[in-house]
Amino acid sequence: MQFGSFRFLFFLFGMILFNGCTKESLVVGEGEPIAILEPIQNPTQAESGKEVKYEINIVTDRNIDSVTVHMHLDTTKAGYKNGDPITLINTHTVPTITNLSKFSGSISMPANRKYGDVVRIIYQLRAKDRYAQKILRIDVK
Repeated sequence: MQFGSFRFLFFLFGMILFNGCTKESLVVGEGEPIAILEPIQNPTQAESGKEVKYEINIVTDRNIDSVTVHMHLDTTKAGYKNGDPITLINTHTVPTITNLSKFSGSISMPANRKYGDVVRIIYQLRAKDRYAQKILRIDVK
């Protein structure tokens, strides 16, 4: 009888260890409506006048209306706050009714930025009555 109890406890302990060591989900940006896939690092670096490629993944519980990409030139080094002036770079629309999509494109860095300046790329999502945004910081090198 005791041998059977130990075997059961050993089996239970092994199952707990096995389940505790499983890999986590590989879904990028799980729990976030906007996940930046490229560039991989945030903040990232780019040269003045060069192009920066981007790729974002959108997952939301509502149908996507639009995704806009904006640029913010941080001239005061105070960071970005809602209401700061931003420049519209690109608007992505979804051709079909869906709540998940992947968008890509490129942004030309302003040629007049010097070393140490900060440019922020702001991705904004509108899905019915839901709004979300994600900010990518680019340090000019």
